[in-house]
Amino acid sequence: MGVITRNIAICTTLLLSGCSVNPVTGGGSFNLMSESQEFSLGHKVVSEEIARYGLYKDNPKLVTAYRDLGQKIVAVSERPNKPYEFLLLDAEVFNAAAIPGYVMTYRGLL
Repeated sequence: MGVITRNIAICTTLLLSGCSVNPVTGGGSFNLMSESQEFSLGHKVVSEEIARYGLYKDNPKLVTAYRDLGQKIVAVSERPNKPYEFLLLDAEVFNAAAIPGYVMTYRGLL
């Protein structure tokens, strides 16, 4: 096997190893990281946001309702067996973010 042929084979193997089935469409998708790496990155980002802003605690009923609604959505999603946390962050930021394993909403949206 020549050098060029071997390099093509190596590149093809690496590219195909990143392919997986998209749970929503059923089609193929290319992933640069594993699912466990995605969730690990999500945990890191969320930890930084919690350290920066803190969790919203002024209205426990609202926090519980938000979490309960989130879990109902997860139950009918394409990934119902994955752990998701729904967090309200205590910041006057008009924003929300979905990161593997987490959905964060900032107090500014309330």
